[in-house]
Amino acid sequence: MKNFNIAIIGGGVISLCTALYLSRSGYTVAIIEKNKNVGSGASNPKSNSSVIHAGIYYKKNSLKSKLCLRGKKLLYNFCSKNNIKFNKCGKIIFVKSQKDIHMLDKCNLRAKSNGLFDLKFLNKSKLKKIEPNLNAYAGLFSPSSGVLDTAKYIQTLKNIINKQNVKIFTSFDLLIKKSNKDEWNIINLKNGLEIKTNIIINASGLNSPEISKQTIKKKETPKTLPVLGYYLIYKKKNFLNHINYSALEPGIITERVDATPMMSGNLLFGPSVEKFYKKKTTSYSPQKIMQRYLPIINNNYPKISIKNIIPYSYGIRPKIKFKGKRYDDFFFKFYKQKNWLDVLGIDSPGLTASLAIGEYLNNIINRNYERSV
Repeated sequence: MKNFNIAIIGGGVISLCTALYLSRSGYTVAIIEKNKNVGSGASNPKSNSSVIHAGIYYKKNSLKSKLCLRGKKLLYNFCSKNNIKFNKCGKIIFVKSQKDIHMLDKCNLRAKSNGLFDLKFLNKSKLKKIEPNLNAYAGLFSPSSGVLDTAKYIQTLKNIINKQNVKIFTSFDLLIKKSNKDEWNIINLKNGLEIKTNIIINASGLNSPEISKQTIKKKETPKTLPVLGYYLIYKKKNFLNHINYSALEPGIITERVDATPMMSGNLLFGPSVEKFYKKKTTSYSPQKIMQRYLPIINNNYPKISIKNIIPYSYGIRPKIKFKGKRYDDFFFKFYKQKNWLDVLGIDSPGLTASLAIGEYLNNIINRNYERSV
């Protein structure tokens, strides 16, 4: 039997950041991960684009908006302090014709409503000067966007919390039982290890809604609505200088071919959008993604060598629906009578916001949990 103040279900980057702040507050913390290693789910560098988002697209006063802006600042500072490589290369949001200029205006207005005032308009000549391989009519430049070495970030977080009051348990076949009003028992069915904790934070990504529903049995728990996205990679270094996104309607997921310069120098295209992913029934073909993407890529980047573009990886966004509708924000809810905190719907900009989310969840725990002296 091992005793902790708090147990976090899930070993992704959100859990690591949350454990970082909780342990600094003096709590003893257990992280419980079903896989052999932490950071192997949606946080895996091959499952996301490793973009540090500026905070442009999210709804005003949403958690995504607030925590993205706060998280971006914390993340750049954390990377600088801990020698984690990042590239603050900036992002270009572009349109292909005059008729789409209104989309840039909408993005700029949304950014300003979120407190982001540093976007710069680029006409065709300015665009050509800073991104000569891009074929576009006009764009917005976001100087605070970037990319980071996600693998090093995760490893650094792990190293830091290992030196604090945090214990990481992996290869965990989970069984959760309520032992009494103030305690939970968490059992690893593989080896019988039993963990006793006062509070559970349910931050298990795609599995979070189901674990919540099964354990605390609340009717209002959101349901999972996962979205699959596939990535391609261009095996030629330094083809683009900046992250390139085609303009979008804020808050709406549409098929685009985003291009992100990776820390390796190669170029990442994607993700594609395949809605309503189901593990047992959804099939996807990298070749079909190639067929769909290559004409768009060739049109955006006429000088690109198509033969050097190959399938790379895929990721699953743990989106949710709430009360029958898609819920486009992070979802945090503390059930005081249960000593249970749900952390649901952490899709983009989850990586950018990760430290701010950890800080935010630590504050929730501090407001609701009184440790016995």
